[in-house]
Amino acid sequence: MPLTDVEICNLALGELGEYTISALTEQSKAARYCRRFYEPTVQELLREHPYRFARARATLAPDTDEPEFEWAYQHTLPATCLRVFKVGRVAQVPYTIEGRKLLTDEEAPEVYYVKRVPEADFDPLFVTALSLRIATRICMAMTDNATLYETLTKQTANALNAAKGVSGLEAPPEAERESEWVEARY
Repeated sequence: MPLTDVEICNLALGELGEYTISALTEQSKAARYCRRFYEPTVQELLREHPYRFARARATLAPDTDEPEFEWAYQHTLPATCLRVFKVGRVAQVPYTIEGRKLLTDEEAPEVYYVKRVPEADFDPLFVTALSLRIATRICMAMTDNATLYETLTKQTANALNAAKGVSGLEAPPEAERESEWVEARY
């Protein structure tokens, strides 16, 4: 069953032995810390790995402005793009990213990227890793317990490894197209 941002934060608070919250807008200490760290932590974890549940693709149109030098075209990245992990369908196309622009010599590059998806689309293993990362982030402020912090740090690493591993297995190796095999390595 999909979870909300509040429910994910409550999982984190549960790891700390804290009471749950009913909204991120509450003025409780727990809600303030969850509000501060929730979205940056989601985006950080999504940027760390191209989880299959958060993958997207687009063919970009060139901007009207050209780059000053080196590249022939610049393209504005989609608004939801958190990380580009591949450009080009079969062969990797050379590119660089500057701010929210992708620069390349391709006029209409095919871009594979990670996007910010709604919580309803989060994989359950990602939810576990996310809630543990949030718990780790707010642990010392909420509990001042260094032993718990160390335990949560280890649990987070294990949960992230599990989430990344399962995400990488979600396409059968023999049946994949070459382009998807290449993208799965990243």
